[in-house]
Amino acid sequence: PTHSNQPQPRCGTRGVRCNSSVVMKLLATFLAAAAVAVAAAHDFPVEDDVLVLDDSNFDEAIGSFDTLLVEFYAPWCGHCKSLAPEYAKAATTLKKDDLFIAKVDATANRELGDRFDVRGFPTLKFFRGGKPTEYGGGRTADEIVNWVTKKSGPAFKVLEGADGVKAFAADAEVAVVGFFSDDSTDAAAAFKAVAGAVDSVPFGIVADADAASAN
Repeated sequence: PTHSNQPQPRCGTRGVRCNSSVVMKLLATFLAAAAVAVAAAHDFPVEDDVLVLDDSNFDEAIGSFDTLLVEFYAPWCGHCKSLAPEYAKAATTLKKDDLFIAKVDATANRELGDRFDVRGFPTLKFFRGGKPTEYGGGRTADEIVNWVTKKSGPAFKVLEGADGVKAFAADAEVAVVGFFSDDSTDAAAAFKAVAGAVDSVPFGIVADADAASAN
């Protein structure tokens, strides 16, 4: 689904009336976007939850997803072979949130390798709106998931209560959670800025006076 940095209307937000029609419209929009992403994924060959791209379907793929991480690899490359199980594990985790990653055999699709200036293997590039940028994350499944998730959506997740914090922390080896009595404070703003600058670990925020005092 498409994510936006713009504040989204929600029940209780000033200027937005909290009623069932507003909620249903927002829910319908979200589900429609998710359905488009899932349907698009089904249009491409898949291996271990990783989309398999080549000269014939590459442009269609990067046009079908808001964001897409692509690995350019060579079958004989030892580093690529080492990355493969971690990349597949990351793909399985990411698809639960309707996020997808792909791979291209750059030795069989040399035009794509030349087009995106692939000089070594593996080369990973992140496409947003069809435009490539260099991948800046690590090579483990958790690092790939954290990086792609952050680049595809908000830098931090808003958590609700102790159960929300536990579930968030359980999904990663390392997670950072900030507890604030009010998420509009200078301290909360600084925390959010750090979350946006660090791609290697997930960040969560709890805006609750009782939770903040207890932690």
